[in-house]
Amino acid sequence: MTTIMASIISGLLGVLLTLVVQRFVCIKEQKVFVFRTLLANRHQITSDESVKALNMIDVVFYQHKDVRKRFEEFIEASNKKPVDGNLIITKYLRLVESVGVAVGMNDIDWERINYCYYNPIALAERTQENDLLRKAMLRNQMCMMNQNLAS
Repeated sequence: MTTIMASIISGLLGVLLTLVVQRFVCIKEQKVFVFRTLLANRHQITSDESVKALNMIDVVFYQHKDVRKRFEEFIEASNKKPVDGNLIITKYLRLVESVGVAVGMNDIDWERINYCYYNPIALAERTQENDLLRKAMLRNQMCMMNQNLAS
């Protein structure tokens, strides 16, 4: 009888331990995903990937007060009028730094986040051209709508 009980208890403990470890690994993977995404897009903070990662912060880092505080500071800077692009970028990079600390990547510090990145000129030019094209298309649409309303 004791052998059967020992077998049942050890099996249950094994399952429980596996579930705990899996949960820990899953949470860690989510945190690293957010960090990687924010870091990879640190000079394209309006990209779809950045926005999705930013919107995951409250859920993934709910136990990290420093990360959530930095996120709130970033949101405040983003909503501030008039827009201060340098402040927004600084707050974003400080947020990335605090996410890195929360993930345990302490070697990726402010200097590395702020100054060590690859952003080719061609990519910046293409992004700027896409922005200009998008704005031109919007202006064209607005003109067409105004003409239709005037008719």
